Amino acid sequence: MADERTTPQDPPTRLADGALAAAVLVVAIAIIRNREIDVSPSAILVGAISTVGFEALAGRDADRVRRLWARPTVRAGTVGIALCLGTLAVVVSTGWLVVAGAAALGCYLVGLALVTTGIVPPPKAWSDKR
Repeated sequence: MADERTTPQDPPTRLADGALAAAVLVVAIAIIRNREIDVSPSAILVGAISTVGFEALAGRDADRVRRLWARPTVRAGTVGIALCLGTLAVVVSTGWLVVAGAAALGCYLVGLALVTTGIVPPPKAWSDKR
């Protein structure tokens, strides 16, 4: 599937979503390394499961989710909230949450790559009743 430029009315492309997630993931990894946060397997598992769960729920009404995500304020707000929560987690020494967030983003990027390459159907297909 070719990636196209978006207009304000169009939903962002998979490439744009991936770039946004990757940018936040780079910040999270830098924080984990800089603060020497212990990378807990349970945090990784919770992060990955949360991503799969969210995608499965979002796939149930993919058109509505796509329309909401097309709003620049929603995308910017989501990134801002993620960065604020990550900063708060570091400040109050809950590195486990930073690791879970990084794992969620990493899982999202892997899932995005699998869907983009056609190896896995998009989340909308997960809930289609045929």
